[in-house]
This record gives sequence, structure tokens and C-alpha cells, in this order.
Amino acid sequence: MSQKYADIFGFKEMPVYWHHKLIIVPSRMDFAEKISDEYITKNWTEVDPDQLNVYDKSVCFMDRKNRMQLWFSQHQVYTKVAFDSNQNIMGYCTIRVVNLNRLVVDPFYAENPEVAVQLLTDVCKMIPDFETFELLLFRFPEINEGIEVMISQLCPIGSFTIRVANRTQFTRKLLESRDEVVYSVACTTHGFV
Repeated sequence: MSQKYADIFGFKEMPVYWHHKLIIVPSRMDFAEKISDEYITKNWTEVDPDQLNVYDKSVCFMDRKNRMQLWFSQHQVYTKVAFDSNQNIMGYCTIRVVNLNRLVVDPFYAENPEVAVQLLTDVCKMIPDFETFELLLFRFPEINEGIEVMISQLCPIGSFTIRVANRTQFTRKLLESRDEVVYSVACTTHGFV
């Protein structure tokens, strides 16, 4: 469909890479490995909203402060923010409960794989009966090499699948973002990061 959107509807501006879908079986995840003491996580409600907005804008240039606060505050949505020892935000992760006994990770940004492991571990542990959900779904840019490191630390072989999902396309100009820190996009319908 990517080529059709480009040819017929004019969505010709796109990055050279695709977004992939990562599907994990929650009951097969392994959180036993030692997590780094280098980072701490906090519930998003304990974080200065302006500081969180500055970090968010470092990933995506748009000001999404109000949208993200609304997104985070919905029922059955779990969000943590990671900090380094200097109280700099290093990423944040949101997981929401959706239909058909599934969980969707959106958005999830992390400055490195260690932060990603810490965030994903801590958010999953917040979710009641996490291991009873059927699937945990991500959509990430294929240029994020940290996703493989994160998966290798949390998911045994056979507990996940990755497949090509979609491509981000624009009509006038390619909107830039720091896709190398995107572990899962916020929304594939209304956003690109």
C-alpha cells in the first residue's frame, strides 16, 4: 500500500526505513535479570510536566504536552519516566490495555537499551495480572538498533515475533524525529513518532 499512497494520494516523502511490529507473549518475558542502578523510574504524575514536555519535544518537534497528559491519565494506562543520577529524563514508556486481552506500548522512548529495559520492566510490573494478557504490541522504526538489545534481555527465543508493519509517509516534506530512540510510536493513526 505504501507505493499506492505515494502514487495516487501524493504521500511521496518518506524515510528510507520501515516501521516494524514487535509482538511479545507477556507470560514468557523474563524480568529476573539484574536491572542497572544507573537509572530510576517514576510515575509520570511525579514528574514536572514542563520537564517531560521538553524531553518529548527532543524526540518529536511538536508540542504534545496536553495530548500526552490526557493520554497518560486514561483508565488502564500505565506510564513511567526514567531519570539518570542528575535528574535528566532519559525516556518514558506507556502501556495501555486494549481490546482482545492485549497490551499496546505507545509511546516508548529511551536514550539507550539499558533505559529501555528498566522502563519496560518497571511499567510491566505496574500492570495487574500482566502475565495473563495475550500479547504485548510495539511498533518501532527499523533503524532503532537498541530494540534487539532490549528484547535479548527480556524475551527468550520463541516468545516474540517481528514483522514489517508500515511506513511513515508525508505529502509535502518529511517531518524529522529522533527515531533511533523510539522503541514504540505514540499512535500510528494520528502520529508518526
